[in-house]
Amino acid sequence: MLRRNLRTQQGSFYYQSDGDSHLPALVLLHAWPWDGRLWAEAASRLAPRFYVLRPDWRGCAPENEFERDRAAFQASARVSWSPLAPSQLAADVTALLDAERIDSAIVAGCSLGGYVLYELLRHFPARLRAAILCDSRPEADADGGESRRQADAQLVAEAVQYGPDRARVLWSERLIARQLGTGSRERRPAIARRLREWAAQRSLIAAIRLNRGMALRCGQTDLLPALKLPVLVMTGEEDAIWPEADARQTAAAIPGATLSIVPQAGHLPMLENPEPFQAALERFLWTVTS
Repeated sequence: MLRRNLRTQQGSFYYQSDGDSHLPALVLLHAWPWDGRLWAEAASRLAPRFYVLRPDWRGCAPENEFERDRAAFQASARVSWSPLAPSQLAADVTALLDAERIDSAIVAGCSLGGYVLYELLRHFPARLRAAILCDSRPEADADGGESRRQADAQLVAEAVQYGPDRARVLWSERLIARQLGTGSRERRPAIARRLREWAAQRSLIAAIRLNRGMALRCGQTDLLPALKLPVLVMTGEEDAIWPEADARQTAAAIPGATLSIVPQAGHLPMLENPEPFQAALERFLWTVTS
């Protein structure tokens, strides 16, 4: 297991590698606003058969500084933070592949990670051996990103009024209520505790930049019928953000796609119900690499 910081012309980000670099490459892209730890269990189980890479989106790594002081945040809040769009993150992924001298890889993306994967499928298809779209719809935000802008404004207002630490607490409760399935919230309190711990160490500015970038993303539905590589579409059966019916519609639009609905899970199925999630993931990966 190695952890590195990769510097590019656009910025820098951390990533972790597990396994032997001579094995097939598997890149795991995490959901907003978390980091590569979301995929930790999957990476551990897959490392014996794959070279697993887990990038952290810019500003989201545990090593990154996060805001602690209200006055400093108020000063920062006066600056216009530029969005970090999925297309920019896709360029980071290709830079990672270049740095690791990987011609093509299997790429899995959850939520924001899936939006980045759509960009890779459109602009860098030769770099992909197979794709796993997890809880990630191809459509742009129906409201043009307005709900994301309102959420960002609320987070900034809370950080200015109460300080960044208290703002993170309030923010994490909203995230957990939206992202975790009902069963996870009621029967698996350890998952919510873990997410609260991660949120407590998250840069609010980094999270806002990524959220602004997602608000600007374009729809990708026109891309689906033209895909010519193995694709697995996954979602949690309790996902309120990308419901099962929408996942089925996406899978039906992709020639030859495999669909997996993870029971008793919401938007983060690899965390909420790892056993059936991992089983479906491994079945697909063994098919692709056998």
